[in-house]
Amino acid sequence: MKYNYLFTTLFTFLLLGSNMLLAQENKTENGLKVGEWEEKDNRGYVTAKGTYQDDIRTGKWLFYISPVARYTNVPDVEGNYNESGMKTGKWTLTDSKTKMTIVSNFENNLLEGETRYYNEKGELLAKGLMNTGIRHGKWFFYKNNAKKTEGFYQDGVKIDTWVYDYYPEPETHVKGEFTYDNGVRNGRIEYYRVENHPIFGRDELLSGVGKYTNGRKTGRWIEYQQGLKGQLVQTGNYTRAGKKNGYWRTTLGRKNYEAATYKNGVLDGAYKQYHDNGKLQYETNFTDGLEIGEFIRYYANGSKEEQGAYEHSTTADDVTRDTTYFELALPLEYHFMLTDLDFGNLQYHYITWLTNPEWSVVPAELDRRFNLYKDYGREPSRRYTNINAINKKLIRTGEYKSFHKNGSLKLTGKYYPKVTEVFNPETNTIIKDFARDGEWKQYDDNGYLMRTLYYDKGDLIRILDDKGLETGTTDDNNAPALPEEAKGEE
Repeated sequence: MKYNYLFTTLFTFLLLGSNMLLAQENKTENGLKVGEWEEKDNRGYVTAKGTYQDDIRTGKWLFYISPVARYTNVPDVEGNYNESGMKTGKWTLTDSKTKMTIVSNFENNLLEGETRYYNEKGELLAKGLMNTGIRHGKWFFYKNNAKKTEGFYQDGVKIDTWVYDYYPEPETHVKGEFTYDNGVRNGRIEYYRVENHPIFGRDELLSGVGKYTNGRKTGRWIEYQQGLKGQLVQTGNYTRAGKKNGYWRTTLGRKNYEAATYKNGVLDGAYKQYHDNGKLQYETNFTDGLEIGEFIRYYANGSKEEQGAYEHSTTADDVTRDTTYFELALPLEYHFMLTDLDFGNLQYHYITWLTNPEWSVVPAELDRRFNLYKDYGREPSRRYTNINAINKKLIRTGEYKSFHKNGSLKLTGKYYPKVTEVFNPETNTIIKDFARDGEWKQYDDNGYLMRTLYYDKGDLIRILDDKGLETGTTDDNNAPALPEEAKGEE
């Protein structure tokens, strides 16, 4: 009984204490916010926690700006206000997507002094100076705990010469030198492949090179990057507008990977793709970025796997459209400025966040974008600037053949130009596929006929076995009656 009494007393005390605490939150006096406050968006998620003094934010505040921060109840921005309600001292942002952390300093509500960027491992990515909220002075950028480049900003944009010398991976060395005029870069970059020989030691071989003119890739480029499967090297030309043009060849691990032809940045002409062993895997043609005409696919041993032809559907609904949305690109530091807005009721995903610490944008342009977002962020749906038909549904047409790995014929027939549900004799199932038409024959890898199927513009109407005996017909609903071995997979 004694223990029950103590437990009841303690529980009552905690309950009363929690109720008193809740009662103390979100208080107003004479119409002014005072004390501890917890602000929420229109869905009830917490957006901010901190203290008000006569309607002015003071002391430490936590902000839950991104949807992820609100859902997980983990703040992504925190910092302090002085007695006048101005941001002061250390402020931090941890981006919910990249896990990058920015540590900045505020004076009188403006970024001032040093700002630092860290990756999710705590490694330094960048550090530099801010002056009245604008990048101004020397900045350093890092990769893999080593300096990548350094240079000066003036009024928010890069100026003069920046030299790059770093290793994005142990097998790759990048060197380059760029000059900046009003934030626009011109210069050259080189990629070296690092090799360590047990006898001859370390060596670096030039593997990629290219130049920038007025901020765009121009002329002949050899683009190099280290991938999981080896060194990926792309070779080709860019127009003055920075678009791929003409023949481009790609190798992976020094073997053929892809060969393509471009016209003003879109695929146009012969296209080939290769297996990991360097042998041809697929060849086709493109016109204005759309695949069209004959295609052939190959096994890794070099023998033909299938061949046929594509054309584009003429049905209006069979068009893939590319919607170009209205874009407002802002640096991650603008999360700090969002704390001054009713951000909980703004569309967070309308902003394209600049996650590369090396951004260089004129401050007046950033202010224009941010002011525009104040209204745009309240709109119920994203604006778009253009809608282009970038792809039409491919349909097969004409003769088709597929083959076994030993080169013997596997399946042959003709296609009718539409997509429908058909019976697949290889798996004994009904699948959504290109519409077969007329007589189709299936063979085993020894060349023996296994069955013959008859279609009418995608509808299976008859099946004959290897002896020419009928094994399937259509029912009254014009659906194929499957062979006995197929019925269990319907």
